[in-house]
Amino acid sequence: MRRNDRWRCSNPECGGEILVLANAKAFSATNPRCSCGNLMRKPYITPKLNTFEPEHGSDFSLEDPRRTPSLPDAENVQLD
Repeated sequence: MRRNDRWRCSNPECGGEILVLANAKAFSATNPRCSCGNLMRKPYITPKLNTFEPEHGSDFSLEDPRRTPSLPDAENVQLD
């Protein structure tokens, strides 16, 4: 368990909740148990969506022009 982790009892009638004040040195593969006997879980936190806004408007390209091979123009290609 890590400092400032919040755990809530999975039993809605119990409503038990703990706040971890210090990091635990021992590791357990299972969630902690409440005093009522049910497992405790971390509350669900909705993920935040980060959007990307290009700085230079709509002419932004993900390709690096220095790494893109230059191809010959179709008009200058001679076929044998």
